[in-house]
Amino acid sequence: MGYVNAVKFSQTSHEAVSDIISYRHEAYIQGKTFIVVQDSEDEEQIRGVEFAEWNIPKGWQVSGDRIEITERGFCLGGIVSFEDPDGRDATFEIKAPFCERSQIETIDQE
Repeated sequence: MGYVNAVKFSQTSHEAVSDIISYRHEAYIQGKTFIVVQDSEDEEQIRGVEFAEWNIPKGWQVSGDRIEITERGFCLGGIVSFEDPDGRDATFEIKAPFCERSQIETIDQE
């Protein structure tokens, strides 16, 4: 069961980080800036932007750099990590300007 859960975690984290590409298109079409990873304490300080939602399972945590996608669809890049309730962790680097991703690290606690 551990292997199956690890594969599911890997697939889900890759799919979630792929969603950034759709936010690039949305930002350009709508002419709005999107914030993809952001400390919730700062949300009230930023006006005129959309906060992107991650399509991840309940109980997962997302952390990392503030990744901004401009109204022209360009990505400012950064690091994003996903962690599931079992302690699995996947970290990705999102590269400017096109939000290209590369996985930096995976930790499987099982």
